[in-house]
Amino acid sequence: MVSKVASTNISRDGSAQLSANAGAGAGTGKIVMWTLLFQLAWSWNSLRYIVTQGSLPGPDDFMRLFQVRSLLSGQSWYDSTAYRMLPPDGADIHWSRLIDAPIAGLIHLMSPLMGQQLAERLTTIVWPTIILVLTVLVITKICDSLFSRYNRLLPVFFTVLCTSSLAQFVPGRIDHHNVQILLYIGLLWCLVNWQKPHANISAGIIIPLSISIGLDVLVFFILLMAWFGMEWAFGFDKNGKSLRRFALSLAAVTLVLYPVNIAPDQWFAAHCDANSLVFLSAQLSIALSMLVMSFCSQYLSSNTAKTRIISRLTLAFVLAVGCALILLAVFPACIGGPYAAVSDELNSRWLSQVSEAKNLMTMLNDYPEYWIKTVGYCALIFATGAWLLSKNLENKTRMAMIYAAFLASVLLAIIQYRTIRIGFFAAIPICVLASELITRKLIDRFGGGSLPSMAGQVASVIVLSTASWAFVGTLLLAKPAQSLSVDLNTDIENQSANILSMRKTCFLGSDYELLASLPQGHVISGLNSAPAILIFTNKSIVAGPYHRNQQGILDVMDFFFTDVDKAHQIARQHKLDYVALCRSPNSKSRTQTRAGQKIANLKYNLLMGNLPSWLHRLSAENDKLLVFGVKN
Repeated sequence: MVSKVASTNISRDGSAQLSANAGAGAGTGKIVMWTLLFQLAWSWNSLRYIVTQGSLPGPDDFMRLFQVRSLLSGQSWYDSTAYRMLPPDGADIHWSRLIDAPIAGLIHLMSPLMGQQLAERLTTIVWPTIILVLTVLVITKICDSLFSRYNRLLPVFFTVLCTSSLAQFVPGRIDHHNVQILLYIGLLWCLVNWQKPHANISAGIIIPLSISIGLDVLVFFILLMAWFGMEWAFGFDKNGKSLRRFALSLAAVTLVLYPVNIAPDQWFAAHCDANSLVFLSAQLSIALSMLVMSFCSQYLSSNTAKTRIISRLTLAFVLAVGCALILLAVFPACIGGPYAAVSDELNSRWLSQVSEAKNLMTMLNDYPEYWIKTVGYCALIFATGAWLLSKNLENKTRMAMIYAAFLASVLLAIIQYRTIRIGFFAAIPICVLASELITRKLIDRFGGGSLPSMAGQVASVIVLSTASWAFVGTLLLAKPAQSLSVDLNTDIENQSANILSMRKTCFLGSDYELLASLPQGHVISGLNSAPAILIFTNKSIVAGPYHRNQQGILDVMDFFFTDVDKAHQIARQHKLDYVALCRSPNSKSRTQTRAGQKIANLKYNLLMGNLPSWLHRLSAENDKLLVFGVKN
């Protein structure tokens, strides 16, 4: 697993110095090979279900495949409406076609050889694997920029053993989150190579590209751009050339991508939850401000460093505050953030229950294992990074930037937990260096190739990987499955699913064979199973878990989680033909925990076999997907 490394040069103060000969160890081919072997070994069991059953990890992946199918079928590039969701007008999904395009391209290339169905399924395996390989390579390049000599297989193992990788790069994961992680890692590479012109230009490409795809890492980008400004203010970019290259690249790529993503009739529409005039204005304002800063460099080059720093920081602060105030004045609706347009009812009943939107304290309350897998791990990296920075390291300033990026993700997780899932990747260079130094100390003491040295490096990888902490946290503190969401009156399906448990959910093609065989009709189902219905059947659905489909989501929740009379009213309103209910592994135990209590909602009654007069059973009693016909 681990190749022999050169011995450490120890300075008089006992700190580790990494020797010369950059990039020693594994080459690119070996890195790619190890990444592919891990992907194959870890996902071998799930590959079978993807190829034979068309299974995907979660609803967003099914929805992405549906959008790709629509594009291949001739739907307009600018039209992302899902017309079989909430017909006749359809549901506004507002996803960027920039992710659809390469996936559609792979399917189009393979379809003549193997047919569209198999081409789709193989593409869902190939696409996330490509993104994972690129992510590993970029992280390795970051480590190459930070350390002159280290074991280049370490970034591979820390990346593939990252819990975020295990969730976002698994075969079948074709939503946009893995691409956003790759772009975030790319910007970290730009950060540690800021002295190079191509890094400045690359940063200006990455940010508008990421915003065009989604807003997952928007706050990270704002913080990293602030760091670019700090580089200028503190004199690392004395003449402002790096800032100027970044600003020009940012403005140019923003202007090019905007008409690619946005239809001409929507150029002047302002949406807070997706790329629109709001973010076009913000990016151009930032680019203009940084151009002003760069051109003012010659006037803010005082003989004293203190005066220069103060004057540059003052100008940067004035420009930043001015831009923010102007944008908020022009787009006041966005003061509440991307979900400002979501109603209070939808937010309280659904969005606040979605794991991606929860804050850290809520997640810790819902999932006690996160005290170990997140808080414990972050504390470890915090201490490890502080220990490393206390040493006389090469590129210490650049390493401090990576450390700061990780700490920023921890602080942002207090507001929204999902930021730490991205921030974990900033911890990888810290883990690589820590493991390397530990190994070298062991080699100095016990000799290279000795059992203690090899065991020590393996142990350091295990201890510093997020997967180990996730395993221990789950083992020690996880709640029993049947204790989660036992209240059937308020039970909300999780926003995403783990591909390792997809056989326990209704994500297999065989689950929908009965529904697919029935005559054309309109279906109401749980939010998470709705996108799968679009893929495996020709039926239309009421709603999926997408916030712009507000009334549809509320209708689904009211249908299953209020009283039976309300459900009947919604059935008539939507002219339903079928009701589909995915019976999870814990459904039986959950209903049994409520036995003897009077539960009025329809979901409980369907699981208990108590059908109202306006429904009749179509599926077998033990089917995983329960299907009912709606009587006229």
